Amino acid sequence: MAAPRWQLPTFVSRDRLLEVQFQRFLQIGERLSLHPPHALVVLLYSFERHPMIIGVPKEIKDHETRVGLVPSGVTALREAGHEVLVETKAGLDSSLPDHEYRESGATILDSAAKVWNGADLVIKVKEPQKTECPFFRPNLTLFTYLHLAPLPDLTDAL
Repeated sequence: MAAPRWQLPTFVSRDRLLEVQFQRFLQIGERLSLHPPHALVVLLYSFERHPMIIGVPKEIKDHETRVGLVPSGVTALREAGHEVLVETKAGLDSSLPDHEYRESGATILDSAAKVWNGADLVIKVKEPQKTECPFFRPNLTLFTYLHLAPLPDLTDAL
């Protein structure tokens, strides 16, 4: 059974330009395998007049083998005018080698620090670990799932 598609909000239909942009961003969200409400993040950051540098560091939490963005997501973001930085071997545990990211248009960087420091938006699967907190800075946007109740130190760092 297919996931339900979003309805176009009534306030958008008054302006055809916004309607077209909204539909395009939903398509990008679908290509990134994002579903509501996460597609809103793509909507907010995908305006072509505001290109972003999006970073994908390797997940470092114990037993985490997923990666925040797959190569098809890189392609969609590149087509929307964004630059994508991926830490080397970020997708390896998910059977996604660096060459697939490179072929999709990502720049492969050799360290997490370079990804975090070069990005406007960082996409992760899990909450940042203690060793990643020093990379936080003003105007950095973090897109990840956060379970902060048992992590007061991370909550303070954010």
